[in-house]
Amino acid sequence: MKLRKNSNACKVAALMAIATMALFSCTGDTDGGSEAKNAVDVNPFVDNGGAGAKLEIEIDSPERQVGVGQEVEFRVKVTDPQGAPLQFVRVFCDTEQGVAIIEPSRNGVALESTNRNGYVSGSIGGVTPGSYVMECRAQSGFNLVDKTTIRVTGTVLAGFQGFPGAAGGNLGGGRVIDQTPDVDDGNGIRISAVSVSDASSAAGVAASPLDVSRNGCRDTAVPPVCTSEPFVFNTFTLTIKNDTATNVFINTVEVRQGSRTVVSAQGVPTEVKQSGQTANITGILTTGINCSESKCFNTGGTNNLSIGLGTRNYTFIITGTSEAGNSFEVTRAAAIQFDNVNNCAAGTTAGAGC
Repeated sequence: MKLRKNSNACKVAALMAIATMALFSCTGDTDGGSEAKNAVDVNPFVDNGGAGAKLEIEIDSPERQVGVGQEVEFRVKVTDPQGAPLQFVRVFCDTEQGVAIIEPSRNGVALESTNRNGYVSGSIGGVTPGSYVMECRAQSGFNLVDKTTIRVTGTVLAGFQGFPGAAGGNLGGGRVIDQTPDVDDGNGIRISAVSVSDASSAAGVAASPLDVSRNGCRDTAVPPVCTSEPFVFNTFTLTIKNDTATNVFINTVEVRQGSRTVVSAQGVPTEVKQSGQTANITGILTTGINCSESKCFNTGGTNNLSIGLGTRNYTFIITGTSEAGNSFEVTRAAAIQFDNVNNCAAGTTAGAGC
């Protein structure tokens, strides 16, 4: 009986060894779909690159310049902590308005997986003169992001329509520069994007800073005719992402310059669904009510605040509660540029005798 017991134990051990060998023999599958799944689902770096993983944008142009209507190539490289390429990692890229992502572009979205060398490659084009931010990030879980500035040079020629079907342009109007990386701060709720709008630019006029003053436009007719340049008040949009397990409710939104509140947003409260869902909150940034200038900040009160020309840093702040009653406050910093912009149509002169 003792010998039979040892014999059975040996059989069990042998069967376990064979099963273990079979298990490991299955992990070496070279099928592309299986490789992609393993690369995506196994051991992502979740500490914002602190483990040594990197994502880097490379631009094939001296000083990262591109002319209006011209194209240059770019690459995004993703590597693990040892510097080896990470393949089959999805990379999403976007830009401020002024730079178009010509390729990759699928339904206006620049999304592609890294190849066996850890690269995503494509091309960008210059739309309007100025300096614009380009941002690329790895898929959720890796927390890898890189930003660079693209300088567009030259002049917008009559008839130039940009690059139809291209991606990009969703980081703002070339007038907002994010100061805070879009990385979850740990509570599962964040402001994932900030943008401002200015629909004042006339047809054929390049994108510009937010216009704060309304000018008269004098044409070349005899006698000349004076009209007003296109002029609208501005809004801002915050994209709120919720990665928590419950729905959350945004209660207040503010914009601060230093310690003073310059804007009290409209359109709250807002509910943001759970599980990676997003919601946009749009508020009134500038107004012409209760101020002595063409535009002032919309404080929501009787004495709205002056703006001032130039680029300044602002902090966007949201507060809210979860379904469980837990409160939160989330911030994101951005720089906004204001100026007295000439949006008069071609062939007219701003303020000359009007």
